[in-house]
Amino acid sequence: MNVDLLPIINNQNEKVSFEGVLDFQYDDAKIKAEVNGYVINFAGSLEVYGTVCAKITAPCARCLEDTNSTIDVEIKETVGKDEVELDGTVLNIDDIVFGNVLINMPSRFLCSEDCLGLCSKCGSNLNINQCQCEPDDIIDERFLKPKYPKKK
Repeated sequence: MNVDLLPIINNQNEKVSFEGVLDFQYDDAKIKAEVNGYVINFAGSLEVYGTVCAKITAPCARCLEDTNSTIDVEIKETVGKDEVELDGTVLNIDDIVFGNVLINMPSRFLCSEDCLGLCSKCGSNLNINQCQCEPDDIIDERFLKPKYPKKK
């Protein structure tokens, strides 16, 4: 989303508003961000203020079913002159929005706190049906208590 800065470049304390919807994808997460805010020329620097309501669709970390969640993010950033493009009059705020949403996203998504996940043998979703797999009788010897010779 491009913001035209021409009206505020030479006018201190003036601001230009923006709003729109941005779609992103990060790994398996699909993000739809509704953005609105403004850019202000304050003492020769450009400051971006805004709010983002991001709707995130991502797979559950345990069962891989799609989850839906929403996060609200406040943006407050000072923009460097190297971020302004096209002869210093247009600012693309996509990276600013994406960075702020990414920082505030949960590290993993769950369909519910008591999600049972997938069976490690057959891959069956244990939230839907109980699989018929037998528990492992094989024990990895590396995790057994060490056996020491008995003292006499």
